[in-house]
Amino acid sequence: MRRFQFYVLLVSLLFAFVPRVAMSDGGFADTISSISSSIYHPDRIYLKVRYMPSITKSQDVYLDASLTALLDSYGAVRVMSPYSRHYAAFGGRFHSSSNGIERICCVYFADSNSLDAICADLNRLDAVEYAERVPIDYLFAYTPNDQRLGEQWHHDNIKMKEA
Repeated sequence: MRRFQFYVLLVSLLFAFVPRVAMSDGGFADTISSISSSIYHPDRIYLKVRYMPSITKSQDVYLDASLTALLDSYGAVRVMSPYSRHYAAFGGRFHSSSNGIERICCVYFADSNSLDAICADLNRLDAVEYAERVPIDYLFAYTPNDQRLGEQWHHDNIKMKEA
């Protein structure tokens, strides 16, 4: 019985000190929504099409006319292929991969108010395999706490500080 009381106390203390984001109505759903929206780029989405798009050497993508018109109506300012440089090693010809990474486009928008709705609309199209928001990549900053780190020669040999 004491163990149960201890766990109840521990869980209640945990929830008592969980920080909450101040929202208009103070709801937990608003808190989760504000946290999840801050982990995505505010102006771009990833779009994977079911066919091989036309890609220039400057990584600009030309999609079919209906998809281009739809993206223009949403306010798209640029469509580029972020992974095409890995497939353009042979004179600008793009080769198909097993996972279709060369069919992924990054679409930039001038107005970023409704990217979730744009992704939902694009996911309903047959020509689109998926559309999703682009997550922000954060660098992990770690400082080792070993006082004798400078005396360990192998860290410099493998260039661990640069990794």
